[in-house]
Amino acid sequence: MTMSCVYYGVGKHLNKTTRMKVNQILTMKLFLLFLICLTNCNAVYSQKTLHPLSFKANQGNYNDSYGEYYYHIEKEENKYKLTTQKGEYIFQEAFDTIVKNAHFIKTLRDNTISIYRIDNLERIEIPNTKQVYFARNGLEVLTNEGAQYFDNSITKVDNFPKLDLFTCGTVYSKRYKLKYNEKTKMHSIELSEGHFGGMRSETVLEFIGLPDNIETLTFLNGKKYISKSVNNTYNPYPNLIKIVKEGKSGIYSYHLDKARFPVKEKIKAKEKYAYDIDAVTGNTIFIQIPIPVEPISFIKKGSVKLQEILSINYNQIQQNEYNGLIYLYKNNQVGIYPNHISTNFILFKKKTTSFYEIIKNNKKGWLDIKNFEEYYF
Repeated sequence: MTMSCVYYGVGKHLNKTTRMKVNQILTMKLFLLFLICLTNCNAVYSQKTLHPLSFKANQGNYNDSYGEYYYHIEKEENKYKLTTQKGEYIFQEAFDTIVKNAHFIKTLRDNTISIYRIDNLERIEIPNTKQVYFARNGLEVLTNEGAQYFDNSITKVDNFPKLDLFTCGTVYSKRYKLKYNEKTKMHSIELSEGHFGGMRSETVLEFIGLPDNIETLTFLNGKKYISKSVNNTYNPYPNLIKIVKEGKSGIYSYHLDKARFPVKEKIKAKEKYAYDIDAVTGNTIFIQIPIPVEPISFIKKGSVKLQEILSINYNQIQQNEYNGLIYLYKNNQVGIYPNHISTNFILFKKKTTSFYEIIKNNKKGWLDIKNFEEYYF
């Protein structure tokens, strides 16, 4: 304490050269301290320390795992191999597909799926596996017995705990609003985009090619307003419009790249004077110049044609706001747009996030909504 007091007491009497040397020493010490912290925070883990660290991470924050970044997927012709950072093969055989996350490795070869723990490469045995997806720190599995969730210890669970997700309101977004003009009897869509605090641009397009005497015109979720940003949990398909006529529903679409905008006519303003200085006499020379100007407008207006995608003969069309699926209802049966537009599912019931129990043509089975593959066994 005494030394510190003496140092600060006489510091103001040090000459300029001494003070510069002291500052250089202090700067060097801070730089060395920064290097030490950087080394400790970015330690390189060996194969021996990798497994226990990864296992510990699996029990806690499922987004954190050293193994996920330790292993690499290398392509060899039309096959894939799993290697270490040094290029050493983890498995000698090559696979059709390799997928990994913070906890598991999934391999596919000749329609045979294998699952390994990423922390110790232990193979997980789940009999009669048809399809597997990673879910949180566990698995979502379809077997001959049906669809099931498994936690990290490969214990069956009904579901995973609900996540409290935070969404940011300052992200870039696009907004779509459907409007109807009572005077012109025209339907239109208003598009705007930008960040929080104000939209950067705005476009209004009148729909042409609409069928006559429609009852309602909405987006697939039944609303007149939607937004699209990184906060969306599913694609709201703003380019698809649901039209209801005589109690039946259909789907129409529009393409922004085919929108038409009228050519703006330039308007002549009053003649304004410009002037110049004569280089010889120094006199001021006035010149009348008509300056064409355009009216100021921050809204870009035009039109776009609607094209029929699904004819207006479905009892109901509705996009589910939880899974994003577009349900088609007709004759007490269900279809899914765009993969199953024929409504031939008598039963369509969710079991897990990816797998739905179905009955089609009086046969019970399962539908994978990630690739819309049907399983019957």
